[in-house]
Amino acid sequence: MDSIRLYRFKVIAECESISQAAEGLHISQPALSMMLKDMEGELQCKLFSRQGHRLKITEEGKRLLEVANTVCSVINAAEQEFKSNASQSLNLYSCDYYYHAIMPAFDEKIPSNLFLHVVPNKDIPPHLLERMAAGAICDDYYLQHVKTEDIVKRFLFQEDLYLYVPEGHHWEGRDSIDVSEIGNTPLFCYSSNEGLSEWVNDMAILNKVEFNYAMAMDKTLSAMYMNNIPYPRFISSRVAWNLDSVPHKQSCFVSLKGAYTQRDICLWYHKHNYSSFRETIDGICARSVELNNYIICFRGKIDIPNTGIIIKHFFS
Repeated sequence: MDSIRLYRFKVIAECESISQAAEGLHISQPALSMMLKDMEGELQCKLFSRQGHRLKITEEGKRLLEVANTVCSVINAAEQEFKSNASQSLNLYSCDYYYHAIMPAFDEKIPSNLFLHVVPNKDIPPHLLERMAAGAICDDYYLQHVKTEDIVKRFLFQEDLYLYVPEGHHWEGRDSIDVSEIGNTPLFCYSSNEGLSEWVNDMAILNKVEFNYAMAMDKTLSAMYMNNIPYPRFISSRVAWNLDSVPHKQSCFVSLKGAYTQRDICLWYHKHNYSSFRETIDGICARSVELNNYIICFRGKIDIPNTGIIIKHFFS
């Protein structure tokens, strides 16, 4: 005995007809008749008697119908609960580790129905368009040729690529450098932040250059030896969110010029999802105004006070 056969038995009892039940269940009448015969054989009792063109349920059938109603009711309730939970669960994707700074009260509380994911930038469009993601934080590099009529795009902040140049390096003190000028100059690769690395790789492809990484380190080793590394490294303008984590000598930051060395990070979400996590969306957008102001000040090489924003994890 299983729930499928109980459900089909229940439909037969409600229709009082094998043919009508078979039509409603979208199965053949002979298959349904055979199932009923097997059930009666298994239970060793008659479940229906025939009266004219209708089936009349027997006393044994009535007792089984009570069981079938209970089982089907429990299964239906479970399905509704899980469907409800699934519809209330919201996945927010990001192409980089922005959450520490951009999510309101990140360390205090994340809404219980909000699941945060960091995925490669190129994986954002399928997640967003196939509605696996309620929203996404990324630029439009992989979304620019995708139809997004039902998706809202809200600007968060502008992000620039810089080269951090060690003191004494021949590039120190330059305001900017074109990507094509880098040539075969040895560079350092900070390998902990896949989001930044992906951006740099896509930027290199667009500018048709190949960089010479003479050294690469993960987060732990970089923290230990960063001040002694003699090679320039790519860095994002979001260093301005936590100036205490980087050297204050701004002459070491050289702006990069070239295709895709600047990007607008936006929050994308489906229109119908706004009411579901409105507080989170509005909080992210409000927070981004402050963050963007720090970047603007940093870009202008203006002294800015300690931001009080601590995002030492996943720092780039």
